[in-house]
Amino acid sequence: MRFRDVFGTRDPRTTRRYRKWRDAIIRREPRCRQCGKRASEEVHHIEPVVRAPALAMVFTNVIPVCKECHHALDQGFLKPVREQSRKWDGAC
Repeated sequence: MRFRDVFGTRDPRTTRRYRKWRDAIIRREPRCRQCGKRASEEVHHIEPVVRAPALAMVFTNVIPVCKECHHALDQGFLKPVREQSRKWDGAC
C-alpha cells in the first residue's frame, strides 16, 4: 500500500495543522534523537502512516530526527530510539 492509497492526492503533511504539530515536536526536542549531534529538522513515524493512518499525528508514534538519520531510518539502516535519552548531568 502506498501513501497516496491512504490519503488520496492531498498530502496531509502540507497542511498547516500538520506543520504546527511537527514544529511543536521539534521545539520540544530540538536535537536529533538518533544521533544527538545535529538539530532535528523532521519527524520519523515509528509505525508508518501507510500501515497505521490513525497514528499519523500521535506524539508517541514519532521521533524528531535530522535529515541524515531520517533517511537511514527509512532505508532500514537504523532502528528508532523510542525514548528520549535522559542523561544525568550532575545537577540535583
